Formats: sequence, C-alpha cells, structure tokens
Amino acid sequence: MGSLTDLAALMPSCSIICLSSAIANSTCVPSDQSCICGNQALNYQAVSCIATSCTVRESLTALNVTERLCGVVPVTNHSIVPILVIFLVLAAVVAAMRILARFLMNMRFWWDDWANFAAMLCCIAYTVYLIKLKDGGFGTDLWAVPLDNITDQLIGYYATLVIYVIARLLIRISIILFYTRIFRSSRAERLMWGTLIGIFIISIPLVLAGVLQCTPVSYTWLRWDGEKTGHCIDLKRLMWTAWIILLLIDFWLLGIPLPFVANLQLSLKKKLLASTMFCMGLIVVAISIYKLTLIDLYTRETNPTRDMAPMGIWAGVEIDLGVICACMPSMPMLFRPVVNRFKSSLAGTAANTGHTGHTGSTSRYGLDSDQKKGRRFLPTTSQPSSSSRRFSSGNIRIVTTIHQTDETSVSEAHLPLCEPAAIELGRISQGNSNAQAWS
Repeated sequence: MGSLTDLAALMPSCSIICLSSAIANSTCVPSDQSCICGNQALNYQAVSCIATSCTVRESLTALNVTERLCGVVPVTNHSIVPILVIFLVLAAVVAAMRILARFLMNMRFWWDDWANFAAMLCCIAYTVYLIKLKDGGFGTDLWAVPLDNITDQLIGYYATLVIYVIARLLIRISIILFYTRIFRSSRAERLMWGTLIGIFIISIPLVLAGVLQCTPVSYTWLRWDGEKTGHCIDLKRLMWTAWIILLLIDFWLLGIPLPFVANLQLSLKKKLLASTMFCMGLIVVAISIYKLTLIDLYTRETNPTRDMAPMGIWAGVEIDLGVICACMPSMPMLFRPVVNRFKSSLAGTAANTGHTGHTGSTSRYGLDSDQKKGRRFLPTTSQPSSSSRRFSSGNIRIVTTIHQTDETSVSEAHLPLCEPAAIELGRISQGNSNAQAWS
C-alpha cells in the first residue's frame, strides 16, 4: 500500500472516502503502509464506514485489495479433499463387498440393497460436487473468492444439501427394510412398516421446507449481494427443529431392533457382530449431534464460503459412515465360505491324524431291519468316512461319520429337546430287508 493514489485505481470510490477519513482520524500518514495495516482502530472505522456506504460487491472488492496489500493470507480449509476422499473410498469398498457377497452366496438383490446402492451413488455425487466447489472457493474466506464465483458456490451448497438429505433418507430406508427382512414376526413387521411410513410422513415436510426455504427458490443463492428481492424463512430455527426430530428418529432406529435381537438365540460371535453394527450406528448419531454445534456457524451470512465448510465435511462423513453401517450385516456372508473351508480343512487334518480336540469325528447309531429284536449297533469312532460292512448274520451295518465342533450347528439348535440326536439320515428297502439310519 504505497498511498491512497495507488489504491484509487483498485478500490471503489466509496471505500476510498471511508479509508481516507479513517486515516485522517489516526496517527498514521497515507504513505505509511505498516502503520495503516497495524492500526486496529483505523481498520475498524474504515470497515464500519465501508459496510454502510458501499454495496456488498464494493465492500468485498475493497476488502480484497486492502487485505492482500497488507499481506493477509485468506483462511482456507485444506482438510476438505483428504477427509471426503478417504471416507468415500471406505464406503465404496464396503458397498462393493456387499454386492460381492450377494453374488458369492447366489442371493438376489432386495429393496434394502437397492436403497443402499442409491445412497452410495448420492455419496459419490456429494463428494465430487464438494471437491469441485473447493476449486471455486469452498472453504476459503469470502473476500478472497472472485465475485463471479460466489453465486455458483451458493448454488453448489444448495445442491449438496439436497443430495445429503436424499442420501440420509435412503440410508434409513435401507436399514428399516433390512429389519423387515430378518424379523419375520407379525408384530415386528407391523412395527417396521409403521416406522417406515412414519419416517416418510415426518421427513417429506422437512425436506420441502429446506428446499423451499426461500421464495423464489433462486433467492437462496442470489440474495448474498443484497440486489435481489425475496423472502426466506429462519434457516437457523428450521435446522435446529429438523435435526432434533431426525436425531429422535435415529435413536428410535437404533433401539427398535433390540427387543427382537434379545429374543434370538445367537452365538457370541453373532452377538459381537450385532454390537459392532450398533456401535457404528452410535458413531453416526454422534456425528449428527456434533453437527448441531455447527448450525450457528453454518447459518451466518457474513462469510458463507468459509463458514459452511465444516458442516459440509461432517455431513459427507456422516452419510459415508451411514452406508457402511447399513452394509455391515452382509459382511459375514462374504467371509463365510473362507471360514467354512478353513474349518473343514482343520477337521480333515484332525480326522486323518487321529487327534482329538475341538474338532473331531464320531459316528452315531445304525439300526437294521430286525426291529422286533431291537438290535442296535454300538457306535464307533474308528471310521474316518461312511462305509458299510456285511456281517455273518446277513445284516448291513451303516456307519455315519459326523464332524463335530464346539459350536452348535443350525440344524442341531432346532432339534426337539427330548430327542437331540434324532435326525433320520435316510432309509432304504431291498427285497424284504429294510435299513434305516439316524444321526
């Protein structure tokens, strides 16, 4: 800042008058750049005068010139790209694993899968759009953003808000549809479908209020310069109301399956998996709670390009983690073939070496056709595989080898309590001879 003459060609005339008046009321001379830049009282007087005497565009132009000449570096949020990209990649990998699990298990895609995939597409669109906005000034002080970019920035914020709301709704729909698929009792189905309808009834008015917050809608991104006319609702009050309601819905979604899960006879491993999914849901809710503290910053209109960045980042992280949370029930299916193959390999090794341990083999009873005598063959553990032998009495002995583990199998868990080992493996008739086998 050499002198006021040097600034005259760069600054609006209204700001030159304000700056000259402020310098005249201070101890600085027009040629003393360091004194003018370092005098807080001078700068406060000049900024106050410019705010009342100049338009918004003129004020931003004057601030841009003076700040740069005084060596002020604009604040820029450099964490936008790495944070959004990392969480988007994690969500994309987990969503791809969910698709792979469906193909490996030869399972058809259901509505909860499609809702989650649609939410994943929204996450991609959200992240790509926000990174594109960064190149135009997202996360940077407003005075350092070219005036021609500000309207595009506000249009982008509006678009990402719509994408976020849609993604958030799709994630909740996916979770509820998953609940309807695993909890098959009539009471559970009524509760889940009632919850789904309730979410639509509550969410649609909130979404419409956010989308139509200004009249006309274009006033949402055109009002920043004060040159357009329109009307907007109180965005801060809307956001507090909407997010508190949505948080209550999230707590409901976390708690609604717990009574039904408690009634299921699950192994410790499955209980831990359910707990992991529940904890992931708690993390998503915790992020939503933290975003409440950002509402005041987000709704300030003095520096929107910088102040909206934290909310934009955390909203992206929230929907990415939401997609991951909705995909977690599919993860065990992806690794089940590998685990089963590993267990079978261990069982085969133990059987061949004759070792006994957690995994082994045993044989249950075989019964011949002479049921009048009630003759039973004693069990044996010496046979590594199913075989048949002919005895001198002419009877056929059937030996069944079963690999046993410490865990209860799905079939065994559903056996009647009075007959825990009464599974009929089959029967065969040849002439007058009948043979049956149980395990």
